[in-house]
Amino acid sequence: MNSVTLTIVSQLSPTFTSIILNSLVVLHQTRVVPLVTALCKHSVKHIPYFTGDELVNVLEAFLYFGHREQSFTEALEIQALKSIFTMHPQTVSKVILYCCRKMILSKPIFDAAAEGFISDADRFTTNQTAECIAPFGTLNYLPSSAYSLFRKLETVLHTRFSHFKPHALLNLLHSCVLIQRYPVNFLPKIFSPYFLQQLQGKEQCFSCYVPHFLLLHGASLVKNPFVVNYICQINNDLIKVAAE
Repeated sequence: MNSVTLTIVSQLSPTFTSIILNSLVVLHQTRVVPLVTALCKHSVKHIPYFTGDELVNVLEAFLYFGHREQSFTEALEIQALKSIFTMHPQTVSKVILYCCRKMILSKPIFDAAAEGFISDADRFTTNQTAECIAPFGTLNYLPSSAYSLFRKLETVLHTRFSHFKPHALLNLLHSCVLIQRYPVNFLPKIFSPYFLQQLQGKEQCFSCYVPHFLLLHGASLVKNPFVVNYICQINNDLIKVAAE
């Protein structure tokens, strides 16, 4: 069946391309490399025509199979610039998450995502908000609209702080510090016994977040950029140690 599908890949519509890639992910078909490669390459020309859900499926397949295609990224950049204000928040957050996981610092995509969040933040769920914003810190990038972006994020945090999952919130605030956007108004809540109990009760690896707490605590004490950069370096070293 895989060999037959491979012969007709070039004829597949956007819908069938997305469906087949999603099926391969669901069925854990990690050994059909030629088919996956052909489908991923073929998906490039369909980016303008994928629905939001179809594009999410394709991005998840790229992540699952570890595939990376420069022409795919370039097509995503064009599509983001054209359609960011009409994209569903789930699609926007998945595009940014894809870039983050692949370590692709695409300024057109990140700038467009920032503008999309600023204009329509209320449509983003708390998980989508964290997925969309945290990669800015991970890839150390401040968009041209950084001031408006973090003002909007601050508003969202004020109104929906308790709706965020503990680990997502911690990752989000941690990423803000990495690009020197200090969430000082929210640190008392992060270091409260209630929040710590929530994190410890729901997460399997509480110790994994120790570096995050250290960086947030350091940022709450000083704002000197040289000192914070030093703390960031220590934080990165601790993350490496924790991962070993």
